[in-house]
Amino acid sequence: MFDGQKYVTCGVNSSVDPNIQLFIWNLIENLKSKIQLDYLQVFELSKIIYLGKPAQKLTHSQEIPYHTQEYILSNDEPVDQKIYIIDDYTHSTMLLAEEY
Repeated sequence: MFDGQKYVTCGVNSSVDPNIQLFIWNLIENLKSKIQLDYLQVFELSKIIYLGKPAQKLTHSQEIPYHTQEYILSNDEPVDQKIYIIDDYTHSTMLLAEEY
């Protein structure tokens, strides 16, 4: 799972920093060897202030098997977005929740 081609929608490209996108793809790649991944990965992005500066809070979750993890990333322009990555064994697509 998550071994095929990777795609990103126009909505994600226009509203989510490319470094955050890359972080998410790398996160999935690293988790493949550690836990069983569900076909649907959910990422909640929220704006926070961390150590007096804007930052991106990223909460990653999946339902089966249950997994959740939070990350704080340095980012001058954080966003509030919900992102899904859906895998169908031939390709994975990163999309905004409202694009689903």
